[in-house]
Amino acid sequence: MIFRIFVLLLLLAAGACSRNPTPTFYGQAFDTASAVPLSALWDRSEPLDSVALVVVGRVQSVCQAEGCWLRLADEQGREVFVDWNSAFTVPKNSAGRRAFVFGYVLYDTTTVQEQRQLGRNIVQGEQQPEPAAQPSPLITLRAKGVWL
Repeated sequence: MIFRIFVLLLLLAAGACSRNPTPTFYGQAFDTASAVPLSALWDRSEPLDSVALVVVGRVQSVCQAEGCWLRLADEQGREVFVDWNSAFTVPKNSAGRRAFVFGYVLYDTTTVQEQRQLGRNIVQGEQQPEPAAQPSPLITLRAKGVWL
């Protein structure tokens, strides 16, 4: 009888650990109902530069030192860098989770020279990117809050 109770408690504990954590706001709380897909940042005919909005995407990676930034991707794999100037931190194990981000969109361009330098900085053993031939757009979100 005691063995059965022990097994039941062990199964309950394992099930609780495997569930996704309850979504939490980090930084400023905001309304997620007005969220637009991250892909909208590329699909717009005019840039949303310095416009506050809420976007939703999948977390690709998180700063593993402090949880002070993340990379968010859309369904096509296009990524944006999300930064909040160390105003808050997010869990370092958030990769793969769906995230809502409230903040300001900043558009810039990565020069050919910057792209080549980034290519040189890739960790040894990973596939090298194609050499850059032209400047590419760079989209950054300056977050006020993250919900994941």
